[in-house]
Amino acid sequence: TLPRCFMNLVLLIGLAVLCECSRKDASIRIMSFNVWVSGKSVYNGLQKIARHIKKVRPDIVAMQAS
Repeated sequence: TLPRCFMNLVLLIGLAVLCECSRKDASIRIMSFNVWVSGKSVYNGLQKIARHIKKVRPDIVAMQAS
C-alpha cells in the first residue's frame, strides 16, 4: 500500500542521513528532479536524465512525475 511504501522510504532516507552524518564531512547532496512523463517527451530523455544524475553524483535522488 502507498502509506506503507512511503513510510519505508522515509525510514530508508532517515537511515541514509544518519549514516552520512556519522562521517567527518557531514554534507549530503540531495537532488530533486522532475522528469515529466518519465522523460519520454524529450529525445533520449531517460539517457539525458541518467547522465545528469551521474555528473552531479547526489547522495539521494527524488524524482517526480516518473
